[in-house]
Amino acid sequence: MYHGEIERATEHLQAAAALVEEIGLPGQLWPIEAALGELYLRQGTESQAFRAFARAAEIVGSLAARIAGEQQRATFLSAQPVQHIIQHAAEN
Repeated sequence: MYHGEIERATEHLQAAAALVEEIGLPGQLWPIEAALGELYLRQGTESQAFRAFARAAEIVGSLAARIAGEQQRATFLSAQPVQHIIQHAAEN
């Protein structure tokens, strides 16, 4: 991905995150924040990347807390995309 494409993708994801947050869809917001974190890493802006991963991890934690069944919560938290976010957020 070229630098200009990364910038455009980042802008589109930022706009999507703002819209999703405005309408209150946290289940849709955390993967957008995770994707932003990945793009920020590619741009070399680690502080922004870690903030995006931290926001995604916070949302994931909030969603997990709402899952009533312990097994379902454990399954959600053990999913590879969720673990990826948690690992990135813990690195900071």
